[in-house]
Amino acid sequence: MNAPLITGLYAGILGLYFFILTANVSARRGKSGISLHDGGDAGLDLAIRRHGNFAEVVPLALLLIGLLEMNGGPDIGIHVLGLGLTLVRLVHPIGINAETPMKLTRFLGGFGTGAVTVVAAVWLIYLFLSH
Repeated sequence: MNAPLITGLYAGILGLYFFILTANVSARRGKSGISLHDGGDAGLDLAIRRHGNFAEVVPLALLLIGLLEMNGGPDIGIHVLGLGLTLVRLVHPIGINAETPMKLTRFLGGFGTGAVTVVAAVWLIYLFLSH
């Protein structure tokens, strides 16, 4: 069995974006000389949180989408979930900052990621129950 190709496209795009978030944390660590935690540096704390949030939620969403693809989910549905996840994750970090507790981009990123995850999870459960 081949790996899910459509999901692979979105995993690849999101993987590159994750690398950018990781590089941002590394660059800020290099600039500040802080090797562990955030050392009270607000910019480093923000970079760590943006990176961490992505790492916390994106893998599960991609796994669910990949399982849908592997179990015969229609290509268009896989693309809608993958593209949706990609778009909301690109805007989410813009809304994470210390000055404004909730920006629209943060809300869209969080809500959108949750929506993709829930839709994919329920779809998988439906596939199981209808099999």
